[in-house]
Amino acid sequence: MSSAAIKDVTKALQQLLLSQLQPVSSTAQVSLLPPGDALPTGLGVNLYLYRIMESAFTRNQAWPGDRTTAPSSNPALGLDLYYLLTPFAPAVDPSTANGDDAHTMLGAAMLAFHENPILNQTHIKGFDADTALTPALLNSYEQVKIRLTTTSLEELSKIWATINQPYRLSVAYEVSLVELTPTPPPPVNGAVVLSTGLSIIAWTPPLLDSLSPAIGALA
Repeated sequence: MSSAAIKDVTKALQQLLLSQLQPVSSTAQVSLLPPGDALPTGLGVNLYLYRIMESAFTRNQAWPGDRTTAPSSNPALGLDLYYLLTPFAPAVDPSTANGDDAHTMLGAAMLAFHENPILNQTHIKGFDADTALTPALLNSYEQVKIRLTTTSLEELSKIWATINQPYRLSVAYEVSLVELTPTPPPPVNGAVVLSTGLSIIAWTPPLLDSLSPAIGALA
């Protein structure tokens, strides 16, 4: 994977969620805003990358390469990405008993991740990994897996408290393994030949012009 792997994975997750939310509501949105920003109006979910950790599994292993790149003796930077999934919807009218549409959005988003836990193997209506993912993600031997993390209410509350915002219903997901591959060494090419050190001298065929001593049949 290239240095853009984090961006590419986030974009793919956004597209996957959007493909599964829009059949529920044609106006559904998937935003990527920090939780402290004002979320969009309407229906949808917000997917926010709030934490990145180095994976211990690839820290000291030589990178095995991918389907188009030769292996390297240097290790790749393996990363685990942590996302906060927060639903949003118009404020509930307390005079009605219609329920909260944000819960519907959250359920649809969680079901999308639950039914498609391996991003590279997802081929559904609205999201085909073969076309949605970048070549770097498709060529990697590592699969991008989505897992719901066990996060306590205290941990979630700390995230919201850090940005000085009231807590909102959220769930956390871990996405791994995302690799930033080592930079390949520059190619070693032969120098351009500007001149050669070859000298060509024309030689005449040998001729017999004398004998010493001048005796014998030839003499």
